[in-house]
Amino acid sequence: MMSDQYHIVSLAYLHSKINFFIESSLSLDHVFDFFSTHFFINRGRHEEDRLADVYISPHKEEVQAIDFHNGEDIYIRKSATEYFTIPCKRVTVEGIEYVKCTKTDTILSFDRENKKIIISTQLQNAEQDELVFIEFIRDLVLKNEENHGVAVVHATSALKDDKATLIIGSKGKGKSTLLLELVSKHGYKLISGDKTFLWIEDGKLRAAGWPDYPHLGLGTLSKYPEFVEYFGLSHQIESVKENLWSTEHKMAIDPVFLRRLFLLQNEGNHFWSSL
Repeated sequence: MMSDQYHIVSLAYLHSKINFFIESSLSLDHVFDFFSTHFFINRGRHEEDRLADVYISPHKEEVQAIDFHNGEDIYIRKSATEYFTIPCKRVTVEGIEYVKCTKTDTILSFDRENKKIIISTQLQNAEQDELVFIEFIRDLVLKNEENHGVAVVHATSALKDDKATLIIGSKGKGKSTLLLELVSKHGYKLISGDKTFLWIEDGKLRAAGWPDYPHLGLGTLSKYPEFVEYFGLSHQIESVKENLWSTEHKMAIDPVFLRRLFLLQNEGNHFWSSL
């Protein structure tokens, strides 16, 4: 039976539902933890009205013959930071699109007609492999939400009295710093640390958070002992104290850690608020 061969997990966010069928020898728990800050996670159940069915397997026999040598160069994500950049090769064979991540050798095949995606991976390089899954899911959902009329805004956001407040500004101008002040000292709940999704529902403008790695500067982090202790930043902060607030000294923060730090619960729909 399928349930014996696969772990079944479904993710739901706004207009997007994705089913995952994961071979029992693999685990994506950390990936699902990442999305649990804003997505509904249902284990052991699949959705009928899904965006896609994603099958994850350690076996690559079906794609061994695919020649990626002359494939198109693409990116699942292209970032200013090398760590978050995921370069790939893409080819199409008999109507099926194949994408190979060159850092991890993870191979994804897309059968759009049948809403079926197969991902072949060994999960040998845990951090990089998990990043591929995270960015693949984010890209799939983000594009689907935009197709449903949702606007994606580069803004941090917080919730108080059932109203969302968005903080908008250029990169490095203090959006995350102000957000942390609101959450830690003024009774706000963190909605999103980097992007906020906006749409109209019942005549009201609604906002939803988005799981991401907010980049915080050492100056901001130095104000919070919890960050300094967790990341072991004391020596690093001391070594750059002359330009502590420079935008050069930034690091990506796991949203799961932010949730724990500010005692947030996975409230799902409660993160969808009017402005």
